[in-house]
Amino acid sequence: SMLDKGTQLQQQQDNVNEDAVVVEGEPDSKRPPRAEATSSPSTVSHQFWRRVQIRHSTVGDVMVDLEVDPSILPVGLVDEIKKRLISELSEVEKTYDGAAEEEIQTNNTTQSSEVAEKPDSHRLVSAMKRPSPLVIKNCKLVSLQWHFHSGPTMCAHEAPRETIFGVPTLMENLCGMKFLLSPPSFFQVNTPTSERMLDRVADVAQLKANTTLLDLCCGTGIIGICLSKYVKKIVGIEMVVSAIDNAKVNAANNGVTEKTTYYAAKVEDALHQAMNALSAEEKTDIVAIFDPPRAGMHPSVLSAVRNIPQIRRIVYISCDQQALIRDCPSLMKEPTKKFRGTPYTIEGSFGIDLFPHTPHVEMVVVLNKVTNEQMSKYYETEAKYRVKGAAAEEEDAAPSPTAAEDAASE
Repeated sequence: SMLDKGTQLQQQQDNVNEDAVVVEGEPDSKRPPRAEATSSPSTVSHQFWRRVQIRHSTVGDVMVDLEVDPSILPVGLVDEIKKRLISELSEVEKTYDGAAEEEIQTNNTTQSSEVAEKPDSHRLVSAMKRPSPLVIKNCKLVSLQWHFHSGPTMCAHEAPRETIFGVPTLMENLCGMKFLLSPPSFFQVNTPTSERMLDRVADVAQLKANTTLLDLCCGTGIIGICLSKYVKKIVGIEMVVSAIDNAKVNAANNGVTEKTTYYAAKVEDALHQAMNALSAEEKTDIVAIFDPPRAGMHPSVLSAVRNIPQIRRIVYISCDQQALIRDCPSLMKEPTKKFRGTPYTIEGSFGIDLFPHTPHVEMVVVLNKVTNEQMSKYYETEAKYRVKGAAAEEEDAAPSPTAAEDAASE
């Protein structure tokens, strides 16, 4: 009902005269002068409310991120909507504070009548009090943000947000660690299964006390921080600036700042810089974890990883198996001009059902760098096959004896 308020205010444009805009609940004398809108009501083809993203934590805290288009409303009406949102949510916050002192215990019948009697502006408050099996107990809205966007294209990932209510981040717990998340930050939606996946990743990565962990496409630093107790050093690279800001705060909140270094850049642009910044001791044993978006890893990243001899193991976490199928051969094929380093071989793989009741599965593949001994055996085998192949080609190319030669030989 709170969001419907904005839609109702928007629809009032159809009924206003040329001099004033109707603001619900204000007398005529207090109605502000109408400003020119960027488009007339008759040409508006989309709504003020464009998109809503709702994230909730395992403890019941909720973050709401709104995308709105202010260009279709008169000047001043957006501010009115914002004030209405703040007013409604302030009432809800009072409800939380009151519930902390004295638990509200009423039956559904009584509360239903209360909702009917309350004015429309307080229905959200009443709804938050009403018990329901679909509502998480103690569910609390801790952040409401919005950002502006117009046009048919998707909004930029890093669009600036304005915090209307609460704080700009959401706190989540994973593997005994605490993580702050901003609206565009990536975080797996299935927290319990993510914990099981990270336990398996820690096992198959074969991390050591002197290991440097390259957390590529690290997001808010979740994987590296959760595995920090097993390694000496963590290097995280992520192109989303707000995610890196969150990662640094997350490292501090979990007491691992001294172990971590983060780069806000594309992996292909920052990987060489990150490697050059490591000490000789920190380069003695390196494990890389890939956790890319659906598009997979950039080919230049795969080439750069091949050219770092100290990376003995790669754990590739993939949410799109087609990208995984495309990327693995670049890591495994014999050296070429583009992929000069020692190749890797797949040691094992497993799936994680992060998305129950859907066809999607998170796939984890473990790749181990081929040893010098294995490479020598490979080249020996290749040489033997080439000799046999050349001999077979010569035999096939030799001229067959003529019928006369056959008769003479007989």
